[in-house]
Amino acid sequence: MTTPADVPAPTLTIGEVMNDLADEFPEVSVSKIRFLEAEGLIYPARTGGGVRRFSAADIERLRYVLTLQRDYYLPLRVIRERLTQSEVDGDESGDDDTRAPVTRRELIAASGLTTSRVREAEEAGLLPNLPSGALYPAQSVEICVLIAGLLAMGVEIRHLRPLLAAVEREAELIRARLAPMACRRDSSAPGLVRAEARDTATTLSRLHTVLLETRVASDLADLIGDDPADLGSPRHP
Repeated sequence: MTTPADVPAPTLTIGEVMNDLADEFPEVSVSKIRFLEAEGLIYPARTGGGVRRFSAADIERLRYVLTLQRDYYLPLRVIRERLTQSEVDGDESGDDDTRAPVTRRELIAASGLTTSRVREAEEAGLLPNLPSGALYPAQSVEICVLIAGLLAMGVEIRHLRPLLAAVEREAELIRARLAPMACRRDSSAPGLVRAEARDTATTLSRLHTVLLETRVASDLADLIGDDPADLGSPRHP
């Protein structure tokens, strides 16, 4: 009699894997998956005829790699190191490490910033000023990638201090609004506070974007004579 343990786990072809991940990762392609295999990041099994067959664990590992690339801008070398460490620790998928903090070396490799630029960002308050060997929060990668982009546009780190001051004022606004809710003694309070904090921060961020676009449209009208209506924003008086 065949037992459940005797039945082989279902596997997918590379095309089926691509279709399975398409909604979450629209940019994924067969060639992309093959490339990640060639780089030693995934190890799908092969049939006698050489056809790749992906197990559930293979797909989760692939999803982890794609997430680190898309959301945290980590280079393949750093992702490979994390996967290797996860295997050493006995967790091959590494899927609980997505939000892991990063070392200074990983931060520099992922963002392209130099060590001196990272220090400058720390001094400006854009990154936490940590002791040697300490780990940066995962969000630091995206912060540094954005800083690198602004530097390429000619915007220096010192120019970003007013932006940080505005963020601190908005954070204080959120804190003051949520303080009474946080004092509630029922068990649902922490979850409600976190949800309200996220919603308020998102709304403030959207408002900031709209106000900035409106102001830029107004400035462009003054600089080059564009009609602000053509830019989707009314001109300031």
